[in-house]
Amino acid sequence: MKRAPAFALLFLAGCGDRLFAPCDIRTARCQESLTNGLRQLRNESAIAPSVMVRSEEEVVADSIDSTTPAERESFARQNTILSLLGLSQPGLSLDAQVQNRFDRVAAFYSSSTDAITVIDRGQALDGVGPALTFTHELVHAMQGAEGLLALASQDVDTTDEGLAHRAITEGEATFYEDLAGFDLFGWDDDEHEKALAYYRDSTAYYAVFEDLLIYNASILFPYAFGAAYVRRIWEQGGQPAVVATYDALPSTTFGVIDGEEPSALLGADAIAVPTADYTVAIADRFGAFIVRAWCSRQDFIGCEDIQDDGFTGLVSADGTSSIAIWRMRVRPPNADFLLQRARDAGFNVSLVGDDLIFVASNTGSRVDYTTLVTGWRSNDD
Repeated sequence: MKRAPAFALLFLAGCGDRLFAPCDIRTARCQESLTNGLRQLRNESAIAPSVMVRSEEEVVADSIDSTTPAERESFARQNTILSLLGLSQPGLSLDAQVQNRFDRVAAFYSSSTDAITVIDRGQALDGVGPALTFTHELVHAMQGAEGLLALASQDVDTTDEGLAHRAITEGEATFYEDLAGFDLFGWDDDEHEKALAYYRDSTAYYAVFEDLLIYNASILFPYAFGAAYVRRIWEQGGQPAVVATYDALPSTTFGVIDGEEPSALLGADAIAVPTADYTVAIADRFGAFIVRAWCSRQDFIGCEDIQDDGFTGLVSADGTSSIAIWRMRVRPPNADFLLQRARDAGFNVSLVGDDLIFVASNTGSRVDYTTLVTGWRSNDD
């Protein structure tokens, strides 16, 4: 359920006629009406994206056809590593992941073609839901026209950073989708606060049970946590303040969730440097949302004390051995407590300073990571 904040209440109360109304989003008249309503709420960006209504089968097939054999091989190799610590399912194919992604998508905007694609699953396209979905995608079209999508996609080096940046783009789109919902239904500010809190809490809860957490985080976190983040910014300075955020985007999901960046980063201790027998297939930071969901799934206590993480995926020269090494920095003095809980749960885990180091292998043996690692480096190297 979507709600809207106080500034919108004051703005819309003086507008007289409704800015938004349910209509058939396949028609040019409806598209123009929703665009005009959004322009009055957000800004005066002149946009005229093309609109396509396509079946899910067509969209999935096009996406699968665009992948290369090298991408499929890389996905399979990386997924094997991610599944070792329960971040994905063993044997998941790229085709299955593409299907999984579009199963949860109602529509999407492409800045390369300046087109909104609405996925037709046989449902009516002339009700409130489709009108709000279309409004959400119109915000992305405005972001594209203003160069904001390009800013958000620059200098993204980790999964964590990508999720944090998308929390702004998707958060803004969800926020204005909420405003359109307020205009349609007359929701008030208190309800919006409660709805956003419920949205965040329920998203964090259900993420714990995600079998494909590493992939589905991108369709969970940016919307629920981004909308609340953008609302706080908008309340301080309206749309100009939101636009200014694109010049200083949050760099971690920790910063989006907790309102400030973590103070204890791994830095040069994030990524394992292997011996010559192994190559690095994954070097990443997954961030607070993924780490805390994974940690809670193990029924650990104190997951909020994990400040930073670095994930290294190794593959042996002959391709038969895959190893996952996940280093997590824990706020003192709780590392010892988490270490014991992890060992009680059967994990191969060590403690170095305030860092937990989880290790898993596809060989079924308990690997001593110190025999494979010659040192550590930062995510930026």
